[in-house]
Amino acid sequence: MTKVIKFQTKQNVPTDEYVHIKHGERQDSTYQGSVVKAYKDTGLADFKYETFTITSNEAMVLVREHYSRHEVDRITQMTNMTNDKSNVLKQKDNVPHSTETLMQSLDYNKNSFYIFMRKLIWHDIVHVTIKRIDNTIVKTIVLNPYLSRRSRIQIELADTFKDISKGLDTIIVKELAKFPTKVNA
Repeated sequence: MTKVIKFQTKQNVPTDEYVHIKHGERQDSTYQGSVVKAYKDTGLADFKYETFTITSNEAMVLVREHYSRHEVDRITQMTNMTNDKSNVLKQKDNVPHSTETLMQSLDYNKNSFYIFMRKLIWHDIVHVTIKRIDNTIVKTIVLNPYLSRRSRIQIELADTFKDISKGLDTIIVKELAKFPTKVNA
C-alpha cells in the first residue's frame, strides 16, 4: 500500500482581507483577535511505501565492486526483507529470519551461505545478533541501514554500523572469523 502525503505551506493571513461567507462582514470584525491560516499547495508530495526500500547508491556501487553478480542479487533480495525501524531481516510472515530460513530463502547450500555471511559481516553489511526473547535464545540478522532501510531507523543502528558508502575493506579470507552455526556459540 502506498500513502501520498501532500506538502503544503502554512501562513498567517491578515483577517481584514477576508470576508465571512454568511454575513458578508470582514473576518476581523466578526472574530476579533482571531488568526486565519491559509494553506498553499507546494506541488510536492511524499510517498510512504510499505513495499519499497531506500537504498544508498554509493554503497551499492561499492558492493558491486566487491561481490559477484549473484551475491549482489542476494544482497538486494535481503534489502527487501527489512520492514521496520530495526532493520532485522524478516520472513513474509514477519518472523525474523534465522540463518537456516535465510539460507533457504537465498537458495544457498550450507558452505556457500556461511562463506557469504562471513564476507557480509567482514564488510559490516550485516550483524548477527543473539538475544533472549521470551526465555528463548534467538539469532537474528540485521542489515546495515547505511546500505538500505525501509523507513526511520533506531539510533543504535546508526551508531553500531559503519557507513559503508565511504569504502569497503579488502577481504582477507584467512582472517574471516568463523560464523557461529549453533545458537550458543
